[in-house]
Amino acid sequence: MWQPLLDDEYVAVVLESEFPEQEEINVEDLYAHTFIKPDEANLKNYIDYTRFNDIIEVKSIENNSVIYMVKEKLGITVLPELSIKALPDGVKALKLTPKITRTIGIIYDKKQPLWACERFVRHIKKEIKLRGDG
Repeated sequence: MWQPLLDDEYVAVVLESEFPEQEEINVEDLYAHTFIKPDEANLKNYIDYTRFNDIIEVKSIENNSVIYMVKEKLGITVLPELSIKALPDGVKALKLTPKITRTIGIIYDKKQPLWACERFVRHIKKEIKLRGDG
């Protein structure tokens, strides 16, 4: 059974010096930059990789490597907001327009005791609200 918990918004990760006053960026404006392509399968539904002049493709489960590539002025990227709680100095996140989100949830076996699963889901939702993520 699938139990959605929250929607996680994707953001553009950029150099602060290149976008000093901006708080958001249109997805169309990304195509003018070198794109550091993270290992995020969901993005292919929203971003046309063929429109970038240069792409650096990164195969890593660790998003920090992509973030530090931005810091080293290799390009810009798009990552889920929950994965970038602490950005290094000189790097910032911009909201995307139109908004791109992913749904985070829990899948559990219906054969397991339902009360235990429901209790666990309530606990997770409570923790998300306490943290301010949902």
